[in-house]
Amino acid sequence: MSKQPIILIGPDHGFDPNTHAPRIILNKNYHRAISEAGGIPLIPLDIHQMQAYAEMADGLLLTGGSGPHPNLYHEDFDDPAAPATVNVVRDEFEMALMDAFVKAGKPIMGICRGHQMLNIYFGGHLVQNFPAKGHPNHHYGTCHTVTADADSIVGRLFGTEFKVNSFHKNAISIVADDLKITAWSPDGIPEAMEHKTLPIFGTQFHPERMRGDDKNPALGPTTDPLFQYFIDLCAKQ
Repeated sequence: MSKQPIILIGPDHGFDPNTHAPRIILNKNYHRAISEAGGIPLIPLDIHQMQAYAEMADGLLLTGGSGPHPNLYHEDFDDPAAPATVNVVRDEFEMALMDAFVKAGKPIMGICRGHQMLNIYFGGHLVQNFPAKGHPNHHYGTCHTVTADADSIVGRLFGTEFKVNSFHKNAISIVADDLKITAWSPDGIPEAMEHKTLPIFGTQFHPERMRGDDKNPALGPTTDPLFQYFIDLCAKQ
């Protein structure tokens, strides 16, 4: 690899509980996965600099977190407690980030919430709080197998059946026309997807937790090859 690609990693947005000052939050395992695959991780901070970010960086990683506001896909909350969990500042920030990188034609990788945000950006929908609707084995750190298309990114890297972790309560219900689902859970939840023409893909599971000394699940594949795939894709920019 002739250069180290610069990868923007989308952080969470919140407030310090003691000072009430705004802050950004990012789990270290995201930037470790990027660094150890050969990329240079950076955190974008200013929503007014999106075009500059897309020109400077070689790729974008969208991370996990609380569910997107359902207004983004023209729906309302189906749980009275749900509005307390959304982050509209982060929603707006990430929609602007995706728009800049899509227009620049640069690679994007989405993880969990990021996977869902990509589907929303391209016109798809989510199902809210789906573990309470007959899919209990996905929330709060459970694990399960997935079945993948052999001729897909995850299928080529990990085979057509492998174990993943699961930390989510929203999921893709209607996939955007520009995207295709490439892996599913046993109960039909979309677990991986790819854009049909652009260098964009996502996973509902958390590959950044499936590597290193304490990977989850222990019997799942090591996902370093997925981050290496992403870095190699970004290095071509």
